[in-house]
Amino acid sequence: MTIKEVSKENIMLKYAILIVSFAMAVFHFGTAIHILDPILQRSLHLFFGLTLIFLIYPTSKKSNIKNWAIDIILLILGIASTLYISFNFEELGFPMRIAYPNLFDKILGVILVIVVLEATRRVIGPIMPTLAFIFISYSFFGPYLPGFLKSPGLSFNSFIGQGYLYVHGIFGTPLGVSATLVFIFILFGAMYKASGAENLFQGISMAFFGRLTGGPAKIAVVSSALFGTISGSSVANVATTGSFTIPLMKKVGYSKEFAGATEASASIGGQLMPPIMGASAFIIAEVLGIPYLEVVKAAIIPAILYFSSIFMSVDFYARKNKLKTLSKEELPNIFNVFKDTGILILPLLLLVYLFAFLRWYPTRVAFWTIVLTIIVGYIKKGKFNDLSWILDGAQEACKNALLPICACSCAGLIILSIQSTGLGLVIGQFLIKLSQSNLYLLLFFCMILSIILGMGLPTVAAYMIAAIVVAPSITRFGVLPIASHLFVFYFAIMSSITPPVALSAYTGAGIAGGDPTKTGFLSFGIALPSFLLAYRFVNNPSLLLQVNNIWNLMYQVVIVLLGFIAMISGSRAQFFNFNVGKIERIVFSISGIALILPNNLIGEFISLDFIGSIIFVIAVIRTILGNKKTNTIHNK
Repeated sequence: MTIKEVSKENIMLKYAILIVSFAMAVFHFGTAIHILDPILQRSLHLFFGLTLIFLIYPTSKKSNIKNWAIDIILLILGIASTLYISFNFEELGFPMRIAYPNLFDKILGVILVIVVLEATRRVIGPIMPTLAFIFISYSFFGPYLPGFLKSPGLSFNSFIGQGYLYVHGIFGTPLGVSATLVFIFILFGAMYKASGAENLFQGISMAFFGRLTGGPAKIAVVSSALFGTISGSSVANVATTGSFTIPLMKKVGYSKEFAGATEASASIGGQLMPPIMGASAFIIAEVLGIPYLEVVKAAIIPAILYFSSIFMSVDFYARKNKLKTLSKEELPNIFNVFKDTGILILPLLLLVYLFAFLRWYPTRVAFWTIVLTIIVGYIKKGKFNDLSWILDGAQEACKNALLPICACSCAGLIILSIQSTGLGLVIGQFLIKLSQSNLYLLLFFCMILSIILGMGLPTVAAYMIAAIVVAPSITRFGVLPIASHLFVFYFAIMSSITPPVALSAYTGAGIAGGDPTKTGFLSFGIALPSFLLAYRFVNNPSLLLQVNNIWNLMYQVVIVLLGFIAMISGSRAQFFNFNVGKIERIVFSISGIALILPNNLIGEFISLDFIGSIIFVIAVIRTILGNKKTNTIHNK
């Protein structure tokens, strides 16, 4: 719900949302430079979030006194239980108070847990609050369970003390990341978008790639990659870039389903593309206790390879179907693009400079890039008395931040349960036993679990649960922690285009007017070669830039790209300008799988890279000879 979408009858609600959103944005903008005491920062962050949630997400679409009363009661309870912490944070931090909370602490603690679970249900859906409720219940009833499920459990006093009065539980590390790093970069992304950055990204994409074969699909891939650097959601990426690229793709001959699938598969890669990565980069960094730039460095090569795969897939499809390009008259001149919108690239350049060269702390970087974004936005628009785009950007940022606020506060309760009961170790031992101590079988189970979680949860929430439950099991096999966490994060992203629940694909289908189920399976097929990439980078840290060996990195990149070409040739029945026969399609597919998967998958002395390369050469030779034979017959 934006300001414009609220009816005239709800004018008070409209301004309430506007005022709270603006106050929330100003608060976080100011504390980006001067961060408050952790519990104070987090409690005020949650206060703003809960207030907006119960204003924007009503109990029911039917507006009546009963529903309004429920929303108002929850709103008041949320405000009271969060501001209680904010006003009393100094005296609440004493160990004796945490160990022995008073009656008022207990009442408000229980209230906030209930309010957070309900707010999460409204924003994210029922799955995450249900999981949190199960974990909380396990904390209390663990001592009474049989066998390996038995745990020491938590007393009620400990649950309230750690889960409500201290920087664990609701106000734990996940909400701390949301309150500092995540929100300020969501604010930057929203302000940057409001300044007109979409026009810059679309103009660059059209100018450079519009004249290529199947140009509109390539525009979709590139613009989604560029917009994904600031977008916090794959669905939002589809809706934003897709409204422009999908009609262009349909215009030059792409089917409705393929156009929607291309946009969806390209858009999910935005969450893998630095610098923001859908805000998850900051959470990964905090969970692992490493600098944010280390996460960006590790993600950059997989992100580029992912988009390379999507780019090649749409290219081979366009060649196969002989799709036309956009005319010169339909495309912008690159010089005019930079003349009209080039000034908007300055905030991104400043972002890179402050991060990469001065190595400033992320919140400080975001603060100054937002300042520059507002300045260049006003210069670009030329209306220095116009505050509407600033207010729109602030409101969009606050609405986008509600999801990570809910996910992080709910995840804090889950983490409290897992850490206090030892459940994480039990789950890890079960997964290792199920995989029979085979790393790749364990990775497969973790992939399935991450995808299942992601089908019902946003990426941030799915990653956090997977990171708590399954990532430690992968690390126990000697896999680098950053590789383990990027693995589960990667498949939490992929779940958005994995049937039967493929939200990004369904969004693309809605814009294209295509069949949602068919679009979902097509988007899954387009991204399928990239599904194997995660297994490769777990086994080869050089792909994550964790090993300083440029030659090995180049080798790994070349092998993966060959594997992508082979798998795409098999699926599209097209190898560049050559048609691929039925037998060659199978040969290409086998070659691609062998090249992308880890080299030592089936044994230390069997090289899948070598086997895949030989099969690839055979497939290429057969394809070229087959096409020459066909051309000879046609000429005769």
